[in-house]
Amino acid sequence: MIFVYLIATFGITFFLKESDLTNWFRIRLIGIHPIFIKLLECYFCLGFWVALGIYPLTFSGKYNIIDHILWGFGGATISLAISSLTYHSSKVGDQ
Repeated sequence: MIFVYLIATFGITFFLKESDLTNWFRIRLIGIHPIFIKLLECYFCLGFWVALGIYPLTFSGKYNIIDHILWGFGGATISLAISSLTYHSSKVGDQ
C-alpha cells in the first residue's frame, strides 16, 4: 500500500505542477508570494509538501513526527525520480 501512496504523491504533484486544470491555482499561489514560483518549478520541493499532506491519510496508530518528515522525503524522491525518468525518456525519442 505504501507504493500506491508514493505513486499517488507523484500523480498529485504532476497534476499541481503541469495540468491546465490547476493553472488558476498556480497563478493564485504566485500572487500570494513569489516563493511559490520556485516551489512550483521543482518536482522534489512540491513532492515533499504533497507527501506531507498525504501522510495523515496513511498512518494508523500513534503519530510520529520523524515518520511524517521521512514520508515527505520519500514522496519528494519518488516525484523527482519519476519526473527525471519521463524527462530523459522524452529526450531520447527526440534524438
